[in-house]
Amino acid sequence: MPAQSCLLSLALITNYTEHNAHIPTWFARKPLSFSLKSKLSPEERKLKVIGIILYWGEGYKATKAIGVDFANSDSSMIFIFLKFLREVCGVNEDKLRIYLYCYSNQNIDKIRRYWSRLLKVPIKQFSKPYVRKDFRLDKAGKMPYGLVHIRYYDKKLLHLIRGWIEELKKDMSWDTQVVNEGGL
Repeated sequence: MPAQSCLLSLALITNYTEHNAHIPTWFARKPLSFSLKSKLSPEERKLKVIGIILYWGEGYKATKAIGVDFANSDSSMIFIFLKFLREVCGVNEDKLRIYLYCYSNQNIDKIRRYWSRLLKVPIKQFSKPYVRKDFRLDKAGKMPYGLVHIRYYDKKLLHLIRGWIEELKKDMSWDTQVVNEGGL
């Protein structure tokens, strides 16, 4: 990603609000709840690309989304995405929320403590977990620590990440035109 990444990123947010007349003026003027890092090291640029790709694959991108919501059960994937939010996007730690999806046969307090320690997010920032009651034995061990959602309620950050995904698609060396037209 180019050195002017921060300016391009802010332009993505501005461009979005200017081209969507239905967005209230107060939303456009609302200050950012995150602080993008303007100069990224080579490692941070790699982390940014990884974070974008992870969200592209596992993030909630529906138009009705009200913020960033990344879900997975792989602890490494969750850890790396949160590192992207913290180090590249500069999110406000107090606005981070963790939502767990577990089965009724699992120890929810143990799972909550596991994720809290791994992600360094206080338990008070965990939402009430969803506990699935229809546990089946053939699912035993499938998600030993449940499914985790990393949530950050800021629509501007969501639009920024969506814009980065679109930039990344355009930068790809393979022909996405064929894919977009359903030619495969």
